Amino acid sequence: MAPPWLTLVTGEPYQPARVYYQLLGEVSAFRDRLQQLDCIVPGNRKGQWLWQFEAEAERLRFERIYRQLTPEERPVTLGQFEIFDNGVTLTVLSFDRLLQAIPFFDRHIDREIAKATKMHLVNYFFSPGEVEQPLRYKHVEKLLEGSHIKASRADEVLAKVEELATLGSDATERMLEITSFLEAVAQEPRPEVEELPINFYEDGIISMEMILNTRRKEAMDSWGDRN
Repeated sequence: MAPPWLTLVTGEPYQPARVYYQLLGEVSAFRDRLQQLDCIVPGNRKGQWLWQFEAEAERLRFERIYRQLTPEERPVTLGQFEIFDNGVTLTVLSFDRLLQAIPFFDRHIDREIAKATKMHLVNYFFSPGEVEQPLRYKHVEKLLEGSHIKASRADEVLAKVEELATLGSDATERMLEITSFLEAVAQEPRPEVEELPINFYEDGIISMEMILNTRRKEAMDSWGDRN
């Protein structure tokens, strides 16, 4: 049975995300690395490049793998790069594609040229028919940019924990204060769209998997509340 929420041709839920790359080398070097890949093709405007489910990307694993797609469904665009003078963004339409993109492009683009530094995540699902296929990338522009996006509180929470750890002389009371504070933070509602740092280079892909899988599970659990 098909899921009640909107899914992509590769089978996963439509849940847009955007990666922000910091350019550490010349923008031309980043562009040159992309153009060396057969799975990258030019987009419709200057600075736009499309990442397709072809060539080097064929072996990536989704709910539906490459050989399960019909000729009529191909080529599938997995993501959309926008190259600017001072940075690069990669927009994808699912968390699975985001998890595949980070290590994939780390293998093909030197870290001396660019590194992924942060991501914007949409933390809910959409109904089938809510977003028309030709308009999906246009649709995400309103979702993934703007003042409605909430930045991660991780640094703030850590600072508060460190402050609580220094207050008072009783270690048990300090621990209870910290536990109470963290439990209150855990009960706060998740932002519908949030900004989080990417710690892939320090922690590997596992930490990102935990973050994204948690948010996807929450979106699935709250599906009935939104519909």
